Amino acid sequence: MDGGPAPAPSAQAVPSWTSGAKDLVMTALGSSRVWATTGQGIFTEIYWPAVDQPQVKDLGFLIGGTGWWQEIRRAGHYTLSTPEPGLMLPTIVHAGKNQAYQLTLRPVVDPDHDALLIEYELAGEGVRLYPLLAPHLGVGQITPEPQWAAARSRTAQPRRAPPRPPPPARRRAGPSRAGRRPPRFPSGA
Repeated sequence: MDGGPAPAPSAQAVPSWTSGAKDLVMTALGSSRVWATTGQGIFTEIYWPAVDQPQVKDLGFLIGGTGWWQEIRRAGHYTLSTPEPGLMLPTIVHAGKNQAYQLTLRPVVDPDHDALLIEYELAGEGVRLYPLLAPHLGVGQITPEPQWAAARSRTAQPRRAPPRPPPPARRRAGPSRAGRRPPRFPSGA
C-alpha cells in the first residue's frame, strides 16, 4: 500500500438487503429494545428501538495473519449451537479451512440495556480479529445523485440566522394598576 488517498467511488451505493437465510433470532426478557438475527455465522441484522427498525445490516469479522486475511462470512465453515432448544444463547464457532484459526462467538442481548454483547475467543498463531460493520441504509437515507448536487449547492451558500422575535413585555407582579395614576413624589427631596 502506498498510503495515498482512497479512490472516489464511481457510482452511488445501491441499497440492498441482507440475506434472508437466518440461523437464529434473539432478544432478551427485560427492558432491552434490541433484537438480533444471525446467519452465515455472523449477525445479519440488529434492530433497535423496535423489531421493525433495522440499524445494522450485518456485523461480521475479518481474521488476518501475516500476509493473509479472510472474511469469516465468506469462509462458510462454522457451527452454531444453543444450550437447549428454545434458549437463544448461541455459541458460533468458525474454523479456518486454509488458515489455522478458530473463532468462538457468544452473543447475548443485555436484558437491562439496549446493547448486544459479544464475548469472543480467537485461537491461532499470530492472528488478529477485525470487526466489519455494514449499517442499514433505509430507503429515506439513499438520495439520487441530482438531489445530492442540489443539497451541496444549497449548503455552499452562507446561512443567515432568522431574525429574533421581540422580547416578551415585562409585567409586574401584584394587583393590577389599570386606571390608577402613577405615584407622586415630593419635589426637592
